[in-house]
Amino acid sequence: TNSHRTSSTNHHHSNESNTIMNQQEQQQKIEDRYNAQRIINEANDKYSSNKNELENAQMIYQSALLDWVDDAREMENNIATGNSSLEDVAVLKTSIATLWVEYANLNRTANMFKAATEAYEQAVNCPIAGNTGMVWKEYAKYQIERKRPKTAQKIYLRALVGGGESDTVEGGAVSNEKDRNELWEDFLAMVRQIKKDPSLTLEQLREAVDTEHTVKVREERIQAEIDAMSGADQPPSKKQKGMDMSSSSSSTSNAQRQQQQIITAEAVDSVASALIETTKNISPALNAEWLARDGNAQPTRPDPPLFSPSPPKLGDPSGKDLLGTELALKLIRILLNKSPSPSTSGGKDHLCEITGGTILDIVNGCWMMTALKEKEATKSQSALDKKLTGEYEKMESEFDSRLSVAGGALSVVEQMNANDKSHFMAMCNQQRQQLLSLVSSEFRHLLAIQQEILTKAGLPFFNGPTVDASSIRIQANICTFLHSAFYLRNRIGEKAHESMLSAQECRLASQEPVPMPIPKTKSTMYHLPPPPVPVPMPIPTQPIYAGQQPIYASQQPMPGQFPPPPQYPPQNQYQYR
Repeated sequence: TNSHRTSSTNHHHSNESNTIMNQQEQQQKIEDRYNAQRIINEANDKYSSNKNELENAQMIYQSALLDWVDDAREMENNIATGNSSLEDVAVLKTSIATLWVEYANLNRTANMFKAATEAYEQAVNCPIAGNTGMVWKEYAKYQIERKRPKTAQKIYLRALVGGGESDTVEGGAVSNEKDRNELWEDFLAMVRQIKKDPSLTLEQLREAVDTEHTVKVREERIQAEIDAMSGADQPPSKKQKGMDMSSSSSSTSNAQRQQQQIITAEAVDSVASALIETTKNISPALNAEWLARDGNAQPTRPDPPLFSPSPPKLGDPSGKDLLGTELALKLIRILLNKSPSPSTSGGKDHLCEITGGTILDIVNGCWMMTALKEKEATKSQSALDKKLTGEYEKMESEFDSRLSVAGGALSVVEQMNANDKSHFMAMCNQQRQQLLSLVSSEFRHLLAIQQEILTKAGLPFFNGPTVDASSIRIQANICTFLHSAFYLRNRIGEKAHESMLSAQECRLASQEPVPMPIPKTKSTMYHLPPPPVPVPMPIPTQPIYAGQQPIYASQQPMPGQFPPPPQYPPQNQYQYR
């Protein structure tokens, strides 16, 4: 019996030793694969060899961070299945935090302080490394070195007690007790230096923070919850149309996919001519739908637009959070040229192999069309403002001339001037509204052209021009993902981008399907846009003429779409003896 017990004990210890050895080997593999120092050395060598290679050095950090953050998320999801462990995630989290800090230091070395601040802000908002004390400590230290103690104080408060604009964590972003103690000590040292009070204790600092900051944050959150509850009775948004992701496409044989197509110059000219003819004018049916959507209001630009002026920042580079798993995976495979895109040419449907680079070039061209149209609209608005400004100054000069010779008929002349000014304001308002209506019509035409082009390119959810708000919102999300894709490809290169897309494809294919999120904003086909803002005119601080009812210009500049017109000094008050 004793011999059997001894044998069982030895066998048990042997199993435990093997398990520990396997865990150590797995952790060593993780450390070797996610070696932050290797990335740091590669980027530093790139920049030190040639100062003009700063952008490429930045891309090394950005590409590694994108991949490693995705891998860390996948590891966290695999902990429940036993394929990953908390120790593996902790190792990767430390490596990601180190990369963020060194990425910011690279920008500091290049004297790009704004880029360094943005890097630190991205680090503290990172879903993986954002709760580590290292990134918060380095961020605060950086602001102290920049002689910005108030900003450093806000960073310490965000890390320890919360209260940032994007902070939803009660008790601060940093949860590890050791990291929190180190941050409190650093915060105390900074406050002692600022207040020049070395006798200040940590307990006094905690009490001051609790009374002055935490109470304020809690009041703001309570008010936000009250506001959210007050808006809970709003009518539910209309269900998005075209959300059916299960539509099946006709199967095509490998011989058809690999069939070589000969494209001649005549064929290209023919397709281009047909596209130009199709998009020359808005069809009457489409125009009628826009009029029905406007209702009794003045026409406005399509909202949301397919493209934004600046490159979008995606929370998930794969687009899963924006599009859902299935649609994001479909778009990635299109960019990798793994899903042939159906196209129409010469009235016959055929399967046209469009490479991912071609798709991104088409999307880039559509974005440039939006930018050019914005520039054209801004010039038109500036020209109208300049014209109205000149006419206004000329009119004021005529008013002065009338008053100078009015004599005993002063009141009559003042009334006449007031009437003329009122007519002029109405004329200005009419011209301004005509311009806004024209610009809105042009942007609607542009939207129809872009929808037709992207339909020809074979993108999903594009089926010709439409005014349906739900469909346009889905199309805008697709264009947001593709806009980010062509911008990133131009920054890091085609090979690195394709490698990133391949990794994202593998992850999405192995994950559980996530449906496309329903937009929080209300989306209906027929809605009444807000009324237009009248023409901007100078606003006098005093009545225009003495002895009469004060007349003020009530028009204000239009926010957002156009630059405000030039400002004018207040009108003088004329007095006569």
